[in-house]
Amino acid sequence: MNIFVYPPAHAFGMKTLFQSTQREIAACGVQWDLAARVGETPQGAYAFAHLYSLPDVYSTFQNLLAARRAGLRVIATALYWNPTRYLTEGLAQAELSHADATAEREAKIRAAQLESERALLRVIYHACDVLIALSPSEADALVNDFGIARERIVIAWSGVETRYAQASPKLFHEKFGLRDFVLCVGRVDANKNQLNLIRALRDENVTLVLAGGSLAPHYLALCKRNAGANVYFLPSLSEAELASAYAAAHTHALVSWLEVIGLVTLEAAVAGCNIALTREHGARDYVGEAGAYCDAGDVESIHRAVLQAQRAPRQTKLREHLLETCSWSQHAQTIADAYAYAQTLPPLERDDTTFGEYEEAIRAFTALVPLLQNARDELWRDKMDIAAQRDAYANGRVMRVLNQLARLVKRGA
Repeated sequence: MNIFVYPPAHAFGMKTLFQSTQREIAACGVQWDLAARVGETPQGAYAFAHLYSLPDVYSTFQNLLAARRAGLRVIATALYWNPTRYLTEGLAQAELSHADATAEREAKIRAAQLESERALLRVIYHACDVLIALSPSEADALVNDFGIARERIVIAWSGVETRYAQASPKLFHEKFGLRDFVLCVGRVDANKNQLNLIRALRDENVTLVLAGGSLAPHYLALCKRNAGANVYFLPSLSEAELASAYAAAHTHALVSWLEVIGLVTLEAAVAGCNIALTREHGARDYVGEAGAYCDAGDVESIHRAVLQAQRAPRQTKLREHLLETCSWSQHAQTIADAYAYAQTLPPLERDDTTFGEYEEAIRAFTALVPLLQNARDELWRDKMDIAAQRDAYANGRVMRVLNQLARLVKRGA
C-alpha cells in the first residue's frame, strides 16, 4: 500500500512520533512517499494522503487542499487537545506584567485565535476519512469538540524507546553533580507551565532541573526571576545526556496546560522516574493510577502532586507495563491497519454543512487578522517578542489560507 505523507512542519515530540513510525512502517507492508514541501501536489497512485503536519493548522490546510486536488482521500494524525484553558488561563498567567489595557487586548486576540484555529480544525477533521488518536482521551475530545463519528477514529497507542530502560545516571551525575532531583524535560514555554512548577517548589528543599532550552525569551526571563537557587536551567540535551538525566532523576514533572501525549513522560517512566502530571494530558491513559495528578493553574495542587511523587519509592510497575505495551512496531502496525480499515469505509459526502464549515473558517480568520495587525502595530516598539509572535499569524501563510478557503467555497468544491 502506497501512502503520500505530509511530514511535521515543526520538530519536538511531533518529529519523534513521525520518525519513529517511519522507521517501522515498511515492515507493515506500507510504502511512505514524503512531500518535499508544504502544499505539494501528490504525483502518482496512492491509496491515501496522510497528514502528519498538525497541530500547524495553516500548513495542514494547504496540504489538505493539495491532496484533494489530486483526488486522494485523506487520513490525519489528529494531535488534538482542547486548548481553551491554555489560551484563557495559561497565557494570562504568563503575562502578569501587562497593564490592564494590554491584558484586555491580549484576551481578545486569544479568543479570536481560538475561534479561528478551531474553525479551521473543524474543516480539516471533517474532511478526513479516518483520524488517528494517540489515546482514548484524545478520541473523546475529537468526538465531543468536533462531532467526529467514533467509527472514523482509530487509537494508535504511542511507542516508547526501550533504550531508556537501560540508561545509567553516571554521565549526568559526573557532568552536573546532581541526582534524585525533580526533572522537567521540554522547552521552557507558557504551555509547559514551568513558572507554576517553579513557584510550587520554591520553598522546598528539592532540586528542580529544567532541560530543553527555550524559544520564548519573555517567559524564560519570568521563570528565572521566580527561580531560587534550587532551580537549574539546562539547554536541550543530547540523546545520551537525556537518557542519563532520566536515570539520575527521581521524579519527572510535566504540569502542562495541554499535552497530546507528552512523549517525555513515557520516556522518563521507562527509565524508572516517578511521574507527576496534569489531567490535561493524553499520557494519563498510559500512566493511570501510577501518576500523581495536579491542576495546571493551581500552585498548591502542583506542590502536593510533585512532593507525593518525590517522596514515594521509585516506581517499577509502570516501567514494566510501558515496556510490554508501548512499542513503535505496534504503533506502526496500527497505522497500517488504519489504512486498510479506511478503505472499507464509504467516501465522505460533502453537503451544505461542509460548505458552512468553510464559510465559518473564513469569517473567523477575517475577525482575527485585524486584531493581530493592530496588536503588532501598537506593541512593535516596546513588545518585540509579542510583535514577532503575532506576525507569525498575520503573515502570508494566513492570507494564502484565506484565499484558498474563499476559492474553495466559490467553486463549491
